[in-house]
Amino acid sequence: MIEQCWLHIGLEHTGTTSIQSFLAKNRANLLAQGYFYPKSPGETNHTDLASFCLDNAKTNDIRILRGIDRPEAVLALRAELRANLKQEISGSSASTIIFSNEHLSSRLNTPAEFQRIKRLCGSVARETKVIVYLRNQVDYLASRYNIMVKSGGTNEFSFPVTPGVARLIEYSGLLAKWCDKFGRENVIVRRFEPDDFYGGDLLLDFAAQIGFDTTGFQTIPRLNESLDAASIAFLREFNKHVPRIVDGRLNPLRGPVISALQSGRSGERFLIPKATAAEIDEQFRTSNEKVSADFFGSRFDPLFGPARSVSPANTVPNDTIDSVDAIRIAAHLWTEQQRKLGKRRGEFTEAE
Repeated sequence: MIEQCWLHIGLEHTGTTSIQSFLAKNRANLLAQGYFYPKSPGETNHTDLASFCLDNAKTNDIRILRGIDRPEAVLALRAELRANLKQEISGSSASTIIFSNEHLSSRLNTPAEFQRIKRLCGSVARETKVIVYLRNQVDYLASRYNIMVKSGGTNEFSFPVTPGVARLIEYSGLLAKWCDKFGRENVIVRRFEPDDFYGGDLLLDFAAQIGFDTTGFQTIPRLNESLDAASIAFLREFNKHVPRIVDGRLNPLRGPVISALQSGRSGERFLIPKATAAEIDEQFRTSNEKVSADFFGSRFDPLFGPARSVSPANTVPNDTIDSVDAIRIAAHLWTEQQRKLGKRRGEFTEAE
């Protein structure tokens, strides 16, 4: 049995894609130091961990995309993951295993779901430590909105948030569930604040918490970059006509629309009005104070620095679009598509 398990649970919108890509790209370097990043829960993101843990009857996007649409398929996934993990670990000489999936913090809710992840970790390692990064709720909600639209959402940004979303960013309550299951001493809480990062870098900070040396590791490009405000408005309407999911499957007609929009972005980032940001801060102030007291000795007051996604002037969110911007974005998408089709047919040269 492996000695130590590190369970990285996110949060969502705290650089998890970058962390996971960094770990996956440097599997050999990690293993040389005794750290094992398995493939069986997912090649890069260990999404099968969340699918494994969720109660049998639950059907959501991560299970749909995995092809799990009935309880029997859930049982099959669990048996498959246990067997594959056992086989992977048996071929490894590592003393430490690292799991990483942000859906663990956002999707697990019932006692049975928390118990499943504890038992799974306990089946592969003698000790488990949980690591989580917490982000200013204003910036979290701005990033979440961006990702929701990129994932096919059609709703405008709104506040107050639903109870389900509030649960994700009421950090005191969220952390209490993990502390209750794994023990307060085994839950490592980091602020998603650049000033806190070891060496001013998220990946270096994650490595420092886990204990591996990144010397000689391969670097990764910036990942999961945000859309600008106008592109969000365009895509939100586009999603109504070309949805991301059709009949439980990814819609092939969408093509690489997100990457095309990102390549043509030129406007300002999505910003939340100052008055709304103040309401968000107030809603979670008491919870944040408790987190500061419980995990940081109350040395942060407030828990987070000023949010970056705040407009000092706008009274409504700036994700609006006029006809000029709409045509500009549509023209960019069209030319990108035609260029790719032309290159496939050999019609365009680099000079053109």
